[in-house]
Amino acid sequence: MTLLSTLQTALPSTLSLLERLVALESPTLDKAAVDAVGAVHAAQLTSLGAQVRTFPQAKTGDHVLGVFNAGAGVPLILVMHMDTVHPRGTLASMPIKYLEGRLHGPGVYDMKASHVIALSAIRALLDLGQMPRREIRVLFTADEETGSHTSRQLIEEQARGCALALVMEPALPDGRLKSARKGTGLFTVTARGRAARRRRP
Repeated sequence: MTLLSTLQTALPSTLSLLERLVALESPTLDKAAVDAVGAVHAAQLTSLGAQVRTFPQAKTGDHVLGVFNAGAGVPLILVMHMDTVHPRGTLASMPIKYLEGRLHGPGVYDMKASHVIALSAIRALLDLGQMPRREIRVLFTADEETGSHTSRQLIEEQARGCALALVMEPALPDGRLKSARKGTGLFTVTARGRAARRRRP
């Protein structure tokens, strides 16, 4: 079988996993909710033969790292986030549904579909015996939507020395891949002085 046909055969189970993840609403500030997604990924990675490590957090969800072929060659890393901007209860107004061949629901596009794409690709490569002969790191973080405050250092540590880092952002509507991302910052500006007097004409 080819890689494409293997992925096509696995499509029903891939979509089933995606539905399961979307049903687990995971707003950033709900630690238990994000940890429920992390538990699914830890189990998935373990079933695929990865060495799995969890990085506990006090207030946000725990980050999950899976490593394949540890110590072999220059590593690659895939980075994804498990948290979404949708509050718990969004499923009531935005239910999971198929429309014109597409699955809709909170968090599908950003970025739970990317989770199953990455895991399905790894599974297919393993099934075909085509897994790259180098270390592959798969990192799921828990606080991207609020600025990656607890995951930034971990991302930098795991990406350091890698030959390639892929942040699994979804493609643009026309199918183009995102090759760069902008950043944002929040600032407080304090001004001191005296108000100017308006001159009389």
